[in-house]
Amino acid sequence: MSMDTSGNLYVADEQGGTLSEILASGGYGTEITLSKNFNAPTGVAVATNGNIFVTDVPDGGIVDEFERPGANLGAVNLGQTSSTKTLTFVFNTAGHIGAPVVLTQGAAGLDYVDAGTGTCTIKNGSSNPYNAGATCTVDVSFTPRYPGARNGAVELKDLSGNVLATAYLYGTGIGPQVSFVTTASGYNAPVR
Repeated sequence: MSMDTSGNLYVADEQGGTLSEILASGGYGTEITLSKNFNAPTGVAVATNGNIFVTDVPDGGIVDEFERPGANLGAVNLGQTSSTKTLTFVFNTAGHIGAPVVLTQGAAGLDYVDAGTGTCTIKNGSSNPYNAGATCTVDVSFTPRYPGARNGAVELKDLSGNVLATAYLYGTGIGPQVSFVTTASGYNAPVR
């Protein structure tokens, strides 16, 4: 088991041969199977870019890398906005979705935002679902608020709020970093 920077848990099930993600949002109540293609996974680790490394014993003890779908929006100066990146979602089965949610480290409305020009829109009528094989897009921009790595995600949810698909976002905020210098106070034996 391993945890990413957003608090999501990743579990390798040795007997079931699966890799699952248990989402932190909602109090760890939602589990998503990411892959069923492992023989007997025994260990899992998450890199800072969101990729997951799984030790699969029957494969000779090699480590498999499970790459997360997503986009790197690059290094952007604090307060400036990146160019827009388009994420494409493909529907394996027909279904209805709610509006896409764009998150920064688990929270909406921060560094990553929906640019509003994508095609993923609410489909809530029984006569108007996304059909199997259909695609839709979400366009995202990045305006970092803090320096350093900033991770995010785009989630497509069904009409009940369950996560159907997740694409991860990566970017780096560039800006000045401040450190504090301590000075001697001149006290020899301060009393509490």
